[in-house]
Amino acid sequence: MLANKSSYQYDIVARNTYLGIPLQLGNGTYSLTVYEQVEGTSYTPKMSHSFSVSLQSSLRPFTASSVMSDFSRGSGCVSKAGSLCSGLDTQDAKVSAVYSWIVSNISYDRALASSITKQQIDVYLPDPDRTYASRKGICYDYASLMCAMLRSQGIPTRLIKGSTPLGYHAWNEVFFEGRGWVVVAAFRWKEIDGSGWVMLDSTFAASGMSPEKILSITHTKQKTY
Repeated sequence: MLANKSSYQYDIVARNTYLGIPLQLGNGTYSLTVYEQVEGTSYTPKMSHSFSVSLQSSLRPFTASSVMSDFSRGSGCVSKAGSLCSGLDTQDAKVSAVYSWIVSNISYDRALASSITKQQIDVYLPDPDRTYASRKGICYDYASLMCAMLRSQGIPTRLIKGSTPLGYHAWNEVFFEGRGWVVVAAFRWKEIDGSGWVMLDSTFAASGMSPEKILSITHTKQKTY
């Protein structure tokens, strides 16, 4: 299934299940095309449809489950997020609790990263509950898990795919409206400059990289989910 608005494409393959359509580009006309697998990685279009979108809030798509960060009330990671955030009154505290837990409990899966780099895996989609259960993943999994856990608490969170000088990467952005200095994991992360979105990189943090070092690395966005 491919959906696009203007020149932006969402590379999503439908596998006999309904997948939520991401609307993160906001209001406007979207085009949806459903493809049928011919063989291997060859697909043929079966139907297409265009529809108009008018969102009550531009942040709403970033508090919902999506194919890149699929979760439900019964998800293990959602239950954990609820436990971590129980009794916490501020968004800063909730983000700090989730971020700190991921950084301390999820290990980088070098074997999986190698398989993808060597193209032994053609299509890879993150699964927050799989990452939560296995306690390991690649950057894509870190970002998807954090996205699911924070969104389940009503906190607008983006999953960003892009690159750094170290290579292909994925990370998160969290929306803090009018918060001034945002405090996450006991350090002052960023002063809100009007956009409200704060970059958080749990993969690099889990590797032991300092906040100052993370912020010094150029993160180049390619796609936002």
